Amino acid sequence: MNGWQVALRSRHIYGPYADRVVLAQGQTTVNGPHQGALVDTPRGQWWFVHFQDAGVYGRVVHLNPVTWRDDWPLVGVTGASGQEPVLRHEKPDLPTQPIAIPQTSDEMDATADGRLAPQWQWHANHDEGWFDLRARPGWLRLRARPLPARGWATAPHLLLQKLPAPSFTADTAVELGGGAGALMAGLAVVGESSAALVVERDGATAGARVVLRIDDRVAYTVPIANGPVRLRVTFTGHSCVFGYAGGDAPMQRLDQLFTPRAGRWVGAQIGIFSATPYSSDGNAGAYADFDYFRFIPAAAYTAARR
Repeated sequence: MNGWQVALRSRHIYGPYADRVVLAQGQTTVNGPHQGALVDTPRGQWWFVHFQDAGVYGRVVHLNPVTWRDDWPLVGVTGASGQEPVLRHEKPDLPTQPIAIPQTSDEMDATADGRLAPQWQWHANHDEGWFDLRARPGWLRLRARPLPARGWATAPHLLLQKLPAPSFTADTAVELGGGAGALMAGLAVVGESSAALVVERDGATAGARVVLRIDDRVAYTVPIANGPVRLRVTFTGHSCVFGYAGGDAPMQRLDQLFTPRAGRWVGAQIGIFSATPYSSDGNAGAYADFDYFRFIPAAAYTAARR
């Protein structure tokens, strides 16, 4: 994505205005550095918060120093072609704070107020009745909602997170519940293209099956016992590999490779869902329970497999 930050100034609100590019990509890998905010500290330092378009990883936030020169706020450092971002720099001179990182993994333990952990975001406007952390202690219950005819792109009831790292593995365990009607629930990677590894039943035949759906296409299917099923996706670079296991069985790695595409403005996202076919009644009592959702860094996952 192209983009740069322009500053405009005038002695009068109605102009005339002078303009200057105060930050651009230059010789760095930080594309499109703009759309941010100037901030100052109590000790007189100035900084600029801006984003970088990182494709499937969404918009990554950067913090760059600001130097005032001839009454212009110049961001980053001066390169061969002008001001460009820095990737490493001394931190702002502020009181020391403990290191903190956003939450990612979730053991689905109920909170005092019954709310979801803060890392989760619904795909669109939601209803508080879609989930329950108290119905089955230690599990998250997602009540099934109809999957729209257009599929994932317009499904509001997907419970998602941003991709937390360039490479990682995400694990979950799901169990279908709520009668014998048609139901699917599982793990999804969602963007302009989407893939979901689900446990599903059709309501007409006994038993369940694991199905890998890539957009509207069934890429893999196999019968599985109707009980907690572990689902996994490993994200390496820009590709995903899925796997599953029933009970204590070894993880079965699928051969199908999926390459996600960024969603509009938000990159790709990963998460869980519970759905019924779009033509059915999503309030018929169907639900799925999720035991946990765990992210494993790529290095730790590689070590665990050895």
